[in-house]
Amino acid sequence: MKFKKLADIANIHSGLVLSRKEAGVGVESTYKYKQLNLRSVSEDGQINIEILDDFFSNDSIKETFITRENDIVLRLFAPIRPVFISANYTGLIVPSQFVILRVKKHEILPEFLYMHLSRKDTINDIYAKEGGYTMRNVRISTLSDLSIPILSIKKQSEIVSIYEVHNKRKELYNDLLHQYDTHTNAVIKRLIEGDA
Repeated sequence: MKFKKLADIANIHSGLVLSRKEAGVGVESTYKYKQLNLRSVSEDGQINIEILDDFFSNDSIKETFITRENDIVLRLFAPIRPVFISANYTGLIVPSQFVILRVKKHEILPEFLYMHLSRKDTINDIYAKEGGYTMRNVRISTLSDLSIPILSIKKQSEIVSIYEVHNKRKELYNDLLHQYDTHTNAVIKRLIEGDA
């Protein structure tokens, strides 16, 4: 199997240092954006749009710092969890607590790269290179040096399909468990209060 370094297959950009572009107090801003924050990214790699912050600026923000479809945004603090940017999450400002990965070669699917970066083995490899789970943050150089398997596009597609089905099932099981917990708690409450 062939491997390449992450830096060879994707552009890696640090997020924006927000204080450099934020509109000052009392200054009328002309640009309003939605901004990712550490709270808005869940441990399972999903974005909660209800927790996004508003960001006001006097200047337009460079496209480099704004999410595009097929970007991968990676949190630089533990717990490390990549986020795949679908069409629903474009146009968000990415602050400096994150890094943006943009695939630059057609030899790898963005979805496959996201899936590979989401694997426990890959995340544990990053932790090991950064000195364990007590690390303060991930260095760009550590990400740049990550080895990424280069498979045929067909094989990548098959793996991505399996991964997506797995995640959908996991989501359904979690929903079912939540419903079961809610039902069980309601029954126990009624029994304790003597209504059953």
